[in-house]
Amino acid sequence: QELSDLEAFMVDGLEAPVNPYPTMLDPVEVQEGQAIFEDKCSSCHTGDKYTDGQTWDVGTANEAELITRQELIAMGNDELPPPGQFNTPSLRDLWYTGPYLHSGEAATLTDVLDRTAFKKMQLTGKAWDLDATQKKALVSYLLPL
Repeated sequence: QELSDLEAFMVDGLEAPVNPYPTMLDPVEVQEGQAIFEDKCSSCHTGDKYTDGQTWDVGTANEAELITRQELIAMGNDELPPPGQFNTPSLRDLWYTGPYLHSGEAATLTDVLDRTAFKKMQLTGKAWDLDATQKKALVSYLLPL
């Protein structure tokens, strides 16, 4: 039985949980969030996986992380991105992939927006000073992805 169960797991894998958000959210708010996303986020979070596959400094590294990365690079580890840079994460299935950021410091998507707001997320040249209503709309757009 165990072998049969293992075979079934290897062949069929695990079923992903069903995203509850597409039917739970206000469609107008989702549409507003989509407009914000397309204006401010889509240059890095692009394609069907919502990532450009690049590394960026969005201001989320702490001083210890910056120093450690600099030391590792100085010791010859040239495969690391520059200090403070992290991969652009995919935005698919965000609703169950938290906690967020490279360190897991952001428990919610709003925490991500709060942690990166007014910092270096402005690489696209777009103002990143979203108010609470705009953040809520953006999160409403992101949750069903």
